[in-house]
Amino acid sequence: MYVDVAEVAPVEMLPGFWRQTLAWGDELMLVLFRMRKDAELTAHHHVHEQVGYVIEGNVELTVAGVRRPTPVGCCYFVDSDRLHQADVLADALVIDAFSPPRLDYLPGAAQDFGAGTDGGVYDDGGRSATLLAARARPLTVAPGAERRPLLGGRLVTMSLLTLEAGARVPSPPAAHERAGYVVSGTVRAELADGERRCDSGSSFLARRGAPAGLVAEEAAMLVLAEAGSEARP
Repeated sequence: MYVDVAEVAPVEMLPGFWRQTLAWGDELMLVLFRMRKDAELTAHHHVHEQVGYVIEGNVELTVAGVRRPTPVGCCYFVDSDRLHQADVLADALVIDAFSPPRLDYLPGAAQDFGAGTDGGVYDDGGRSATLLAARARPLTVAPGAERRPLLGGRLVTMSLLTLEAGARVPSPPAAHERAGYVVSGTVRAELADGERRCDSGSSFLARRGAPAGLVAEEAAMLVLAEAGSEARP
């Protein structure tokens, strides 16, 4: 599955918050959020695990009453049913991965944001964290390719992949779904349904048991998400 952000109409969820649902499967969903300075995302919770990366701007998360700064280059994880809210300190662009996929974020779905904000039951003992990607330990996965594992839980994890021009990252079939968003540069993604040139703003999703190879046509950076060991379709 390939999706270009230019092909997806933004949906205004709340004043100053727009979402674009990019790619989804049985286990995983990628969503791009654009946020305007001073916008507020009210406290809410949901059953989905959520992990995200701040591409541009500055956002402050409050998770279970604890404020967590999340500036550009920061990854964050919010566990299932963890009460959280966001305050936008500067215009921001954020990529999030959810597992399981959010049915209310599918194209054409009825808008029901706000469910879970009414003081219903939630697990205040869940886990959450933030991490600046620059502090994550890089791992060489192929010549000219480094991956920085970031954060995640039982259902979804996120990492940052940087590629030099010409780098090739083979990816054999995996037990769970994988998805990627091209932050900068250009790559050629090699999925089961063919190859495609992916520029900045493009995304892709590989199903369980399908390959997901990458070739960098120029220096590139991607945010990768992978469904975790306990993800279920």
